[in-house]
Amino acid sequence: MNLVSPIHTKIRGRARYRVEALRQSESAKVYIERQLAAAKEIVSVSASTLTSTVLITYNSGNTVQSIERRLASVVAAWQNDPRQRPAKRQPEQRGLPVARAAGCKTAAKPSASHPQRSAALPVAAAVFEEAEAWHRLHRQQVLDLLASDPLKGLSHLDARARLEQYGANLLPEAAPRSSWEILIGQVNSLPTYLLAAAAGVALLTGGIVDALVIMGVVAANAAIGYATEKEADKTIHSLKKLVRPQAEVLRAGEPLTLAVEEIVVGDVLVLKPGAYVAADCRIVKAVNLSIDESMLTGESMPVYKTARTLGGGEIPLADRLNMAFMGTLVTGGQGLAVVVATGSATQIGQLQLLLQHTRAPETPIERQLGRMGDQLVVVCCAVCGVVFLIGFLRGYGFLAMLRMSISLAASAVPEGLPAAATINFAMGITRMREHRVLIRHLQAVETIGAVQTICLDKTGTITRNQMQVQQVMIDGVSTAVDHGRPIPGAGLQAAAAADTLSHLLHACALCNEVKVNGAQADGPPTLHGSATEKALVELAAGAGLDVAVLKRRFRLLGVNHRSESRMFMSTLHRVDENERILFMKGSPPEVLALCTNQVLDDRRVPLADADRARIDQENERMASAALRVLGFAFKRNPAGAEDESDLTWLGLAAMADPIRSGARGMIAMFHRAGVETVMITGDQSPTAYAVAKELDLSGGQPLTILDSTELSRLEPEALAALAKHVHVYARVSPAHKLQIVEALRAAGRTVAMTGDGINDGPALKAADIGIAMGRSGTDIARD
Repeated sequence: MNLVSPIHTKIRGRARYRVEALRQSESAKVYIERQLAAAKEIVSVSASTLTSTVLITYNSGNTVQSIERRLASVVAAWQNDPRQRPAKRQPEQRGLPVARAAGCKTAAKPSASHPQRSAALPVAAAVFEEAEAWHRLHRQQVLDLLASDPLKGLSHLDARARLEQYGANLLPEAAPRSSWEILIGQVNSLPTYLLAAAAGVALLTGGIVDALVIMGVVAANAAIGYATEKEADKTIHSLKKLVRPQAEVLRAGEPLTLAVEEIVVGDVLVLKPGAYVAADCRIVKAVNLSIDESMLTGESMPVYKTARTLGGGEIPLADRLNMAFMGTLVTGGQGLAVVVATGSATQIGQLQLLLQHTRAPETPIERQLGRMGDQLVVVCCAVCGVVFLIGFLRGYGFLAMLRMSISLAASAVPEGLPAAATINFAMGITRMREHRVLIRHLQAVETIGAVQTICLDKTGTITRNQMQVQQVMIDGVSTAVDHGRPIPGAGLQAAAAADTLSHLLHACALCNEVKVNGAQADGPPTLHGSATEKALVELAAGAGLDVAVLKRRFRLLGVNHRSESRMFMSTLHRVDENERILFMKGSPPEVLALCTNQVLDDRRVPLADADRARIDQENERMASAALRVLGFAFKRNPAGAEDESDLTWLGLAAMADPIRSGARGMIAMFHRAGVETVMITGDQSPTAYAVAKELDLSGGQPLTILDSTELSRLEPEALAALAKHVHVYARVSPAHKLQIVEALRAAGRTVAMTGDGINDGPALKAADIGIAMGRSGTDIARD
């Protein structure tokens, strides 16, 4: 039987292994962590007695096989050492092992302020490592492991003790470059060293003026570069968000609003529309709960969450439907979730760890200057040596020939090259700022011109990350929606209006849970809700309906939410004392199945089989174009009735995250410049294919798509060979984005990466050029 079995080893510098000897053995955990932490090739190690796994971060110069051998030898040593055998536990000591933060050297001690608490808090040891198992556990198991109550949460005493033991729920912020680091960066090059050496020799040999001129050039070069990069850093830092989000939690059965840093493992978060998810957590209750995870996973659509246990094999982050992750936003519904990881142990924290171990590559000009400097040193030394030797053999004095050789070496050094390069870079940065492009490093100006492949993040970069209705089908005819002008004839506000379009727009405006604030002096009303429902409300408002007035006029009486067994929602509204109206939206086939009539040419007529077939066909056509399609129906009910049968069909509305204006022209410009374009997205392959096709991403060639399920099975060498031919990567995780960028660089490409989300950070850093998109981007992407 193998002592060690690899689980995840695809990411360079990071590996997870299963060690059966770890199960329920705290002594094995302590021994393995202590022995491996002392090894020079190991950066960090975290072992879990709950999952019997060891997570190791190691120096990239080592191989997975060598790390596995090292771990196996440590496990064997523990098994063969009788001193390491665990003592028999006393009955009162039974329970779960002590939770330890990643990198913590000693187990927690009892708090002096709370002597009644034992050192062994009833929290699982796996809490502070990368949580891969929580979605596979039943919600009651999770609550038991974390000693939490879904109705009461933690007690104030327990929460305070956990906060003292594990620290605040804060991510380590990237330290800004100091003034000294920026200044050193301007002079840390071989040509500058050569100039400094030449100035020193000139000074020693009496050439004071020469020394001052040379050092003046070096100082001017450093001053220009320092001033330019310091200003860029100052501007980027000013974009950071200054508002600390808050979260609502249950403490001792009472809802409390706390700062995010006060959240601890075991807290029960209250999730409702607009709420910020303050930590990674396991959903324990969900009612029509949807969460926008685009900043983390790249998935443009909100994800509907569930409390049920997920089974099967390895589940991608975007498909963990019973988990909510730090930094995401609740867009609809209600729910409760128990916190399983905080701070650096969250998925965002793991990304920052990955970011810290990602090394930014040298720019092309740095490589060229380094190569030129090496060649210059060799040639200068050889020529000066030959001149010195010839002169000395011909009878000239030793000191005279030494001065001549040194003068020759000084004259060979291109004193003006660094200054000329810096001045040109600074001029380029100034011109780019005029086009609202902020450049952080001088050499990036040159690298932009050397880019061969640009990797484009889809959500928020190519697209707006904002859903918008693209097409509607009414009276059996599909029409593209022009958002630049109101829909003709749609401004009719009377509830008794018979035409299909007015009814459809009323359904869009009323059949939702969007909160509408009053119109601002300089713009339209502010909407709060899911991206899908906001798109429908915006369609109605753009057609001339005053949605706020409409919601007040047709007061909402009740909502029947969408669920796993019911792929539609309905809302009941008051028309007058004697009449109610019910609107329904949802999966077109399911809504259609409840309909017996339709509105056609302003008349209510029976829904024939041919009509149903035509609607099904149009639904499939829209869905194949990667549009999200919803069907709409309504029914007038007498007062007190909520019947959802015998409905009247209204039509279809299809929406998508629209491509930014000018994106297709931008892609065409890249192709004319000889730059290959690659799209990376967390969306499904059909959606990615539709967007890539519309952009002509492949430049007229057959479009090649690679799904992340295939990506995980490829060796780095195979991926580097394949990366030259792939145009679209779908369903990718942040680690996959990093793999893609490294594969393209391994294939010899100079790579640019665009992005705005948390999930783009490691890939932005690993690329030759990282481009963080706009003010709406995250701090991690900009850093």
